[in-house]
Amino acid sequence: MKKSLSIIDDRNIYLTLLVGIFTLCVSNLYTQSYQHTYFIPFTDKDNTPYNIDQPDAFLSTRAITRRENRNIPVTVQDLPVDPNYIFSIRNLEGVSFRYPLKWFNGAVISVQDTMVLTEIRDFDFVKSNEIVYTSPALDLSGKKSKTVKVKGKPPEISNENQWGESKAQIRQIGIDSLHLLNFTGNGILIGVLDAGYSEAKEIEAISHLFENNKIKGERDFVSRTGSQLYASSTHGTAVLTTMAAKKPGEILGTAPDADYLLIRTENGAEEFEFLVEEYNWIAGAEYADSAGADILNTSLGYTEFEDKTQNHTYEDLDGHTTPITKASNIAFSKGMLIVNSAGNLGNRSWEYISAPADGKDVLAVGGVNDKGKRVGFSGIGPNSAGQIKPDVMALGQSVVSAHTSPADVRLVSGTSFSSPLIAGAAACLWQAYRELSHEEMKSHIIKSAHLYPDSSNTMGFGIPNFGTVYKMLEEAEVDSVMTKRDEKTLLYPNPAYESITVITSMGGNYTIQDIQGKPVSSGTIERKKTINIQSLVPGVFIFKLNNERIKFVKEKY
Repeated sequence: MKKSLSIIDDRNIYLTLLVGIFTLCVSNLYTQSYQHTYFIPFTDKDNTPYNIDQPDAFLSTRAITRRENRNIPVTVQDLPVDPNYIFSIRNLEGVSFRYPLKWFNGAVISVQDTMVLTEIRDFDFVKSNEIVYTSPALDLSGKKSKTVKVKGKPPEISNENQWGESKAQIRQIGIDSLHLLNFTGNGILIGVLDAGYSEAKEIEAISHLFENNKIKGERDFVSRTGSQLYASSTHGTAVLTTMAAKKPGEILGTAPDADYLLIRTENGAEEFEFLVEEYNWIAGAEYADSAGADILNTSLGYTEFEDKTQNHTYEDLDGHTTPITKASNIAFSKGMLIVNSAGNLGNRSWEYISAPADGKDVLAVGGVNDKGKRVGFSGIGPNSAGQIKPDVMALGQSVVSAHTSPADVRLVSGTSFSSPLIAGAAACLWQAYRELSHEEMKSHIIKSAHLYPDSSNTMGFGIPNFGTVYKMLEEAEVDSVMTKRDEKTLLYPNPAYESITVITSMGGNYTIQDIQGKPVSSGTIERKKTINIQSLVPGVFIFKLNNERIKFVKEKY
């Protein structure tokens, strides 16, 4: 389970700083063969031309707003690396600059001859003893695409309901109740870090993403010979469809109306893992943060590498040690919810979760079957610091994902698909309660799980129920509103055009009447209900609930 990619916001964020650098380096050097990749750490940001008091120079408006809403200050960590340091290194003969890392204050480069490292170490702004070797020569062409293996025969399509064949994975986590309330992720930005999105533009069920400008940015941090975003792997495509598919009656993702950033950080063309992929992920996460993402989904995990000296040990998985885990915790501190698959090594000798699922702030998601039982491959916990991992579970066996015709759906298995189910569901809940902080969102998800407050090393806290979370938040909202008012029922907005929302402390059967007393609509309400009134002609109406009568106006468009 791995894969990843990268994105850009529709504003010119701080990456404009690097356009010139990237262009100069890429145009002349991409045709050459670079054999070794390193992370070069810098000593400071003392002379950067950027200032934390002017964040709009390097963060999007959306990213700044997210920080403001969650009381998260912009710090030196957010400042871009010093461009003078970058120029000094990239001007050395035989060096190809790949990307900067502002959270780690350094840069990832590739070199033909390691002798140039001697010159790099001589720079007084380089922490020479902390240079990290991340990979040997790599095939970055993306031509050897990894595909997602189909598990079983695709089921026959049923028009029984809007979720179609995805009904089981939707209902298992209680997201169907939010969909029925029209909370489908609209306005929430999800960054997807994966291996690539081959065939994504050919799948009917996610065509709305491209037709309606729902893809807010895309970036490939792996390829150095041109973007392989849509030509490198189908893994990210399958992950994306579990969230974004929208073909009512056949398949529906958990967040079909969310906005997405497509970010490639994993090299699916290589059979083995390399440490550089963790650094690619860091670059992707920084990019998503700058673009203003609310949620990051990562269906990737790292434990062992082609270079065995770089392997992670179980002791390394303590929640804050590996490069990708450190960055995941930083990403969370910026106000994003970080959702990560637990890994598929549960039935192998390793058996544990993988990085960054061990992260202390990461919401790690394991896999269950349609009966709610853990599937054997799902990675187990705890992390080596004793923290419960995985955190929660979702369907990981025979998950329905969208595919190209003639088969509109296919079944895929792995915790790679458990994670996006939860990430998409979180987007729907965030749409309903935008004021929730990232910490509150993570806490509510965990506390709604069916085993909570109990837990286990195999199931974490269990399977969350987003309908339960919504109802709990709704009741708290109603109680808060009604304790401040004399009325038992509140109706808003008034006047209204599309819908009215009713909050009540008693509940029961309601009727909407026109001014002559003729019923035009009816139903039941518990504590809160949003009622569509678009079909009503403009005019005055009466909302009746028990003995209460509230007059409201349906406006003209």
